[in-house]
Amino acid sequence: MKLTLVQPPAMMAVDSYSTITQPPLGVAYLAAYAGRLCHEVHVVDGVGAAVKSIRPWRQRKKRLIQGLSFEQLIDRIPRDSDVMGISCMFTHAWPMVRELMLPVASEIVG
Repeated sequence: MKLTLVQPPAMMAVDSYSTITQPPLGVAYLAAYAGRLCHEVHVVDGVGAAVKSIRPWRQRKKRLIQGLSFEQLIDRIPRDSDVMGISCMFTHAWPMVRELMLPVASEIVG
């Protein structure tokens, strides 16, 4: 099975903006375990791939997004993935993750 795990871009408040990031350990643990079970694993780290890219989030005035744009992230997802998981560590990030999931579903799933 071909598994793709996605760490979406990070969302942060304009007034507490920081470029300090953390590696996506949950995604890394899942990838390592799936690999040990002989699955083909592809990881897309939406923050780590573009740490210095910080821009306003058009949906919320006082929020910034750090990392790849949704379009860049979607372009990195293999089209032949059998299963895909998108990480959402914190409830405040859910609206952005949901916004990402809609184009992913239409682009990848069809």
